[in-house]
Amino acid sequence: MDTLAIFLVISVVLFFGFLAEYIFKKTSVPDVLLLIVLGLLLGQYGLDLVHPTDVAVAAPVFITFTLLFLLYDGAFKIDLASFTREFGASLKVTWFNFLLATGVISAALLLFGIGWKVALLVGFALGGISSAFTIPMLKQLNVSKKMHSILTLESAFTDVMCIVFALTMMDLIQAGTFSAQAIAGTIVSLFAVAGFIGVIGGVIWVFILTKILGKNIMNMITIAFLLVVYVVTEYLGGNGAIAGLFFGIVLKNSLQLHALLRQAMGVKEKQPRIHEKQKVGISVTTENEEEFYNEIAFFMKTLFFVYIGILLDFSDPFAVIIGATCAVLIMFIRPASNIITPELSEGDRTLMASMFARGIAGAAIMQIAVQRGIPQAGFLTAIVLVFVLFTILFSSTRLFFYRKKYLGKES
Repeated sequence: MDTLAIFLVISVVLFFGFLAEYIFKKTSVPDVLLLIVLGLLLGQYGLDLVHPTDVAVAAPVFITFTLLFLLYDGAFKIDLASFTREFGASLKVTWFNFLLATGVISAALLLFGIGWKVALLVGFALGGISSAFTIPMLKQLNVSKKMHSILTLESAFTDVMCIVFALTMMDLIQAGTFSAQAIAGTIVSLFAVAGFIGVIGGVIWVFILTKILGKNIMNMITIAFLLVVYVVTEYLGGNGAIAGLFFGIVLKNSLQLHALLRQAMGVKEKQPRIHEKQKVGISVTTENEEEFYNEIAFFMKTLFFVYIGILLDFSDPFAVIIGATCAVLIMFIRPASNIITPELSEGDRTLMASMFARGIAGAAIMQIAVQRGIPQAGFLTAIVLVFVLFTILFSSTRLFFYRKKYLGKES
């Protein structure tokens, strides 16, 4: 594509993104579905303006930044109290859903005649819900802080788990070696390093903002520091996207963290440092800055789901059948998480059962599989993309009815 064509496509995509979001607010028809349809129309099943090869060079960087920024932006909806309170519940839900989904998908692929190593690879790649779908959808649905924290953390953690487990399976397929201890150690290392650097990076940046730079700075400089946090975390063996999540949580809750730190050090305050209504999550960032982040998140989300539509390939009927079948299975097993969350209300359990769409992690892993020459990588990619499409379709449909039933009066 030439430069003018690229600018025209981006312009059309962004205008359509705003239109899709407006339609969602008015009709409850999820905007992500409309964005995928636009991708199909721009790609080989419509106007044939954009081919996967046209975006192949920029795709790895684009996908990585999208995942990082959506997690960072999602952190601004997590207050400190709900984070600490729901962290344990989120881990419980995360492991339960991830292991169950991985097992079901792998078993289904085995029944379709796919080898166990490749089946497990795909199972791991698709075991977790998509942060690119979950976080924007939670913001649009305006759910409780409790559910926002649980589902945001689940989507963030499972994105990492999908990548770690799937890459380990690629090593097994290529080298023929396997170590459960190595997998466990890798996961612990990724989360520990990411959490530590994300928190320390957040503390350092709050100090720089308040003591050196002041508040009258460009918002982009914080994004620049976010990228530094990502690079340092990845270099030290952690997961940069998770570090971005913790970095955002520290920025969002900086005043309360400062008050708690002074209290722990025995410093007495004449006036409380926490908001007079004792609400958690007062940020050093301004409302305008958070709105700026929302705009970038909207831009990345819009391009990502259009990109998914461009990548979709229905030329292999067998891949379509496998992907659609696995999506149906995931839709039916997702409510099983209600077993371990009896304390949730009916509405919250319905929301959790409805949030099972896949996205960034699966697409990214399959690109790596192609690059590394994994057997049947092209066929597996077709399965994964069809699976992503149908899980988004099914999850969006369930969320449509959830919104009508539980948020109808608010809408």
